[in-house]
Amino acid sequence: MKMLLRGGVPDGGPNGDSRLPVLLREGLRVARGAFFHRLLFFYELEVTHLKPNSIAQIVIFIHLCEPFLGIAPHFNMWRVLYHLRGYSSAARRDVVGGATFSLCQGRSYPALELRDSNKGWHKEWFVVLNPAPRLPARTGRAPEPHACWEEPPTEEEMVQVDLLLKEITGLSAQGLTSAVVAFSFSKWLVQPIRDRVHPGIEYWGRQDPTRGQNRKVSREEPANRVARMMQGPIRDRGCPKMHCLDRPTRAVSLLFSSVLFCFLFRVVLL
Repeated sequence: MKMLLRGGVPDGGPNGDSRLPVLLREGLRVARGAFFHRLLFFYELEVTHLKPNSIAQIVIFIHLCEPFLGIAPHFNMWRVLYHLRGYSSAARRDVVGGATFSLCQGRSYPALELRDSNKGWHKEWFVVLNPAPRLPARTGRAPEPHACWEEPPTEEEMVQVDLLLKEITGLSAQGLTSAVVAFSFSKWLVQPIRDRVHPGIEYWGRQDPTRGQNRKVSREEPANRVARMMQGPIRDRGCPKMHCLDRPTRAVSLLFSSVLFCFLFRVVLL
């Protein structure tokens, strides 16, 4: 299935014309990764409901989890960090861009300064393939608020989240910002929101199959891309390094040691 947008309303469009709009520049591309699937189905959203900044926030979160925290994107941590809101007024219920994720105030997170506006983005044409496993079907309806939008994780689910938030606080204290996170996946030429053969923590260099191209990337290229998404300079000197096959994570973190202990304890009991 293909999805074509114009003037803020999904439709068939003439002759399959397409351009490279803001949503694609923000990292949408072939958006069928497991985390993005789960997010859309959990919140009962369609791809067209999200604004460009929301797509950018999702991409940055995925990459923060994988090579910086050394874990798969943690859904309950996303629920704690981000709040989904729509427009309560019937007059403002847009089909395209009718819902947006906002970072919750007071939460530990690498400094995030996205562009305030992507004026006119919803008027652009673009085509997005929807191969299996398919994203939620396009209905042409505006997003409807649901109870899950406000539902917090359980006390049990928060055990892992609290440990991870402490890790993020430490990374932020060492100078990690969301701009640095975005710069890193841009320099790798990867699309974190995609379904990839392996996560970012297993990245192994220029010939890695998750890269869009096998070529040398100057510092200017990813810096320019990040500048279209975010405000402020990119200060990556002295920041925490990303984990990958050449630079693995610590042998046993607090989070995974606790999980390993529980597993081994159950095996002994059996």
